Order: sequence, then structure tokens, then C-alpha cells
Amino acid sequence: MSSKKKTNNKQTGEAGDVPFFRRPTKMVLIIFTSLWALATFLILAAATNAFTEPLFPVSTRFYILFALVLYNTWAVFALYRNYFIHQRTLRDEEAAKSPKKDKKT
Repeated sequence: MSSKKKTNNKQTGEAGDVPFFRRPTKMVLIIFTSLWALATFLILAAATNAFTEPLFPVSTRFYILFALVLYNTWAVFALYRNYFIHQRTLRDEEAAKSPKKDKKT
């Protein structure tokens, strides 16, 4: 007989299950924005041969690099969206907890 405890095998492959993505803090926004800017700069530098070649017309060999830039940009915007949604939720919860003052005239 085995006495193994039952564990929850929930898979966390989606972005909604990652705590720093669902409820990011300002520090997470700063870190990811910095990484996004650095990655975008390096990808563009690689695609344009250190900015010596024009970026457009885009060669077909760079489609994957541009897809990476677009995906990274989407992920950073999703982080900002989640941050502002979470902040608004916290603000609404605080407003609901605070006692309402009656104005007497």
C-alpha cells in the first residue's frame, strides 16, 4: 500500500495562471518593459545589420524576428492592461470597504 498524498496536478501553461502576469506589480512592469526594449533593440540591430541596412523593404528572412517583436509587444501591453485592471479592482474594493460619509448641509 502506498501512502502518497493526493496532489493537485493543475497545469500552468496559460498566461492567466502565472501570478506575475495576472497581477503584476510596478517592479514587474519596469523589469519587463526594460527587457522588452532591450530585446526589440537587439532584434532590430540584428535585422538591419547594426543599423547599416534599411529596415524596409522587409526581407522574407526576418519574418520570424518581426513576429517575435510583435508577440513581445503584445505581451508587454497585456501586462500593462492587467496591472491597470488589478489597480482599478483594488481601488474599487477599498472604496467599498471605507464608510461613506453623509454630507449634511
